Amino acid sequence: MSEASDPCEILERHRSRNLSNVFRAFSCACCRRIWQHLTPKLQRGLEVAEQYLAGSVDDAIRKAAAIAIKNDCIYVDGDSSSTDRLDGFAAEAVLNCLFGDDDYPPIPTYATTCAVATSRATIEMLYAYAALTGHDEKSCMGIVSQETDWQCKLIFELFDIRG
Repeated sequence: MSEASDPCEILERHRSRNLSNVFRAFSCACCRRIWQHLTPKLQRGLEVAEQYLAGSVDDAIRKAAAIAIKNDCIYVDGDSSSTDRLDGFAAEAVLNCLFGDDDYPPIPTYATTCAVATSRATIEMLYAYAALTGHDEKSCMGIVSQETDWQCKLIFELFDIRG
């Protein structure tokens, strides 16, 4: 994957641009694309993240939603079942939408870290879903490629850059 087609690399190039709401908007949009795969609790967490982005809920509500989802997160890796990967990466993606600028000790570029994690988690979740629904490896990679392309286009739009 070339740097121009890797959303994580593109996000990293903009790490120094302390634009939390742009990174949060990216994360929320990625999770909105996987809405149908989210549990009701995760859907509610995404709604809170979107409301926080819009300024219509306060930090206490955002933190409560993040804690509720964090308590349900499970560790997943390459050895985990596709079902666990689907659930775990979906929770991770939404949790990364609920970051606060002062959460982890205040790191000016934490928003970028969360956006990169959301990008990876949504791609991994979609791959797990494709595997669970009987797609072969080539088809799974096609789904991943479509998602990475969409994410790159969104980043270019949000940051008003050319690919």
